[in-house]
Amino acid sequence: MELVELLELAKKAKSIGELLNGDAFSTALDAIAGVDIKTAKYAIKNHTKYANPREALNTALGSLIHAHIALEEKYSKWRVKLTQGFLLNFQLETDAYVCCLIAILHRALGNKKEVIKEAFDWAVKAFFEAPCSSFRVALDLFNPIVWFRLITTKSKISSGDIEKCLYIIQEQEGFAPKIKINDIFPDNSDNSDYTEIEDHPIHYG
Repeated sequence: MELVELLELAKKAKSIGELLNGDAFSTALDAIAGVDIKTAKYAIKNHTKYANPREALNTALGSLIHAHIALEEKYSKWRVKLTQGFLLNFQLETDAYVCCLIAILHRALGNKKEVIKEAFDWAVKAFFEAPCSSFRVALDLFNPIVWFRLITTKSKISSGDIEKCLYIIQEQEGFAPKIKINDIFPDNSDNSDYTEIEDHPIHYG
């Protein structure tokens, strides 16, 4: 099932007001778990209690950046790369998803394009990280610990959601193309539901 909230945020959340309108951001955070994610969700849900909504978003942003750093630290270790095929792929997808949310938050806060690009690059790096060997993944099929951790870990994200979100950010911000439209819409179907960039001319470079 497509995570509509992530894609809607990528398309339309271009200001603090737009980001906090409705429950889209909280719902997007529901797709993943972790202490830092809970902190970010608390800040978003209670933004009306802050002196300024920007403070709530900055709290959420700091928590998501911390979540990214922690995930990157986990999957960058050689021990994880050698022993946890399924879990490694899960951590990479989760990090890419978190980095998409970081990029969206930076844009809503009006931060410089350099930090939006940095988060975008983090997501691309995680999303396209070389997968584990098929031998390693095959062994995981018989590892009950891996299956237990996967089953008990809350996640609703999919690689398709992440790729579409990255494409939208890439197009709206005018970043050099790294995500190809044909990879997302191989049948050349109408992609207007994902872009809405008519008023934002793109200059690749």
